[in-house]
Amino acid sequence: MSAFHLPRQFRLQSSPPEFAYAAAKNLLGQPSGRSFGEGFAQASGPSKLRYAHSSAATNRSQPAKRRRTNSSAPFLKPQGQVRGILSSTDSIDPYFQGTYYVDDYRLKGLTAGQQIEVRLNSRQFDPYLQLVNGRTKQPILYGSDLGGTNTNARVVFTVQPQTQYLVRVSSDQRRQIGSYLVKSRVLKPIASHFNLFYGYGLVDAAAAINRVTGQTLFKPAADVPVLGGNQWGLDLVRVPEVWTQGFTGQGVTVAVLDEGIDLNHPDLSRNLWRNSDEIPGNGIDDDRNGFIDDVHGWNFIDQNPNLNDTEGHGTQVAGIIAAANDGIGITGVAHNAKIMPIKVIQGETPLAQFDANVAAGIDYAANNGAQVINISLGSSSSDPPLPKVEAALRRARQAGVVVVFSAGNDRQLLSALEPDRPALYASAGLGIAVGGVDNKRNFYIDSNPAGLKRLNYVVAPAVDVYSTTLGSSYDLLEGTSFAAPFVAGVAALLLSAKPDLPPAEVEAALLSSASQQIQLAL
Repeated sequence: MSAFHLPRQFRLQSSPPEFAYAAAKNLLGQPSGRSFGEGFAQASGPSKLRYAHSSAATNRSQPAKRRRTNSSAPFLKPQGQVRGILSSTDSIDPYFQGTYYVDDYRLKGLTAGQQIEVRLNSRQFDPYLQLVNGRTKQPILYGSDLGGTNTNARVVFTVQPQTQYLVRVSSDQRRQIGSYLVKSRVLKPIASHFNLFYGYGLVDAAAAINRVTGQTLFKPAADVPVLGGNQWGLDLVRVPEVWTQGFTGQGVTVAVLDEGIDLNHPDLSRNLWRNSDEIPGNGIDDDRNGFIDDVHGWNFIDQNPNLNDTEGHGTQVAGIIAAANDGIGITGVAHNAKIMPIKVIQGETPLAQFDANVAAGIDYAANNGAQVINISLGSSSSDPPLPKVEAALRRARQAGVVVVFSAGNDRQLLSALEPDRPALYASAGLGIAVGGVDNKRNFYIDSNPAGLKRLNYVVAPAVDVYSTTLGSSYDLLEGTSFAAPFVAGVAALLLSAKPDLPPAEVEAALLSSASQQIQLAL
């Protein structure tokens, strides 16, 4: 098992694997809850925490002095396979401290635009697979722990023009040896308007509004409050154009199922949902909804109304959705919507409890007037299903609630080829899954892809996203946790324009208007 692999774990989609996985190793493999993103980003400024994949795709230790590898590697053809043996006489991986033996194979017969899957299997060592640039010899993508196991690894990529590729077979632990099988195949396109990686494409708020209202939107007016370069995500999904039409999320409540939020953050406090039928602090369930003093929401971890966020993840998600338009900090996508915080996770949460808490949170949101629910949480799609969550999603659907999920950040770490759960329930029509892009429309390297079957899947900003965090502060963030709230915010804009839209029509507007102008560098 790899140093950072944590089997069957739920996690908040916002922490680098080196931290999130290592910190949770003491759970001894018990299924638990997580979030999807990199919430360890430093405070705003020129420096931001990144881990190794930003320069050379890996989750190992820091690069060591480079050593030469075999320059006459054998070929691996599409639809081909090779059996080999990793041994102590093989070359040493030149990019990592310690001794990792490697075998290189040159991919031959590729055509630009093809989508290639390479899989590595071994029962004698923990496989670690890299895609390497054949000219520069730089690692560009890795795959590890396919499906949460330590016997398989996978990389899936789009062939770029005039690019040579090596496949590097290695182990996830030092000095491991043994036999293996590596094989490749060409993946067939699903449909001309649905991509394996980015699904239907980049969400386009202006085009989606046009679909539901019939209005033609224009370029943003000069006074639209886009707050500098850190708010590039709003421009990318064309939110300011919607604001100029008067649609800002007014009259819409968005529930954030997460770790709670900072209720006192100046960019969030004025946009908190308030249960007007509840008298705060009197110890009585005034509105008889089953929850005492739930003035702003409910904490399903401690079964009380304390919603304070101690980690920052929920605060970050909430700011992207509905931070106030007050000329300071940031402006949320739907800055006149209300945020209903619901606490369903705290650190690592056991699987059964996570299933129950998230299901209860979905029911609470639907029963108390939320029109949109954001869920930036999940587990590997190979983990056990979440039956209570699935049932709650069906109830929310019947109640007319739009549910938005983050797809997950496991493309490399767990060799994912589809969204994590509960985002995978988008394939059953129970919401919309959201992957990530950067400010140049490049597909986010760690984002779980849409997969080999069509489902409700779009992409939104997930890299260098600026949002609210604890202590009245702001951070630059990374992860699909922060892509989902862009889409949840756009859903709120659609509902502020046309309040009676059922979930299916909201999703149809988002999917049919999405832009397919996405770059697939990998």
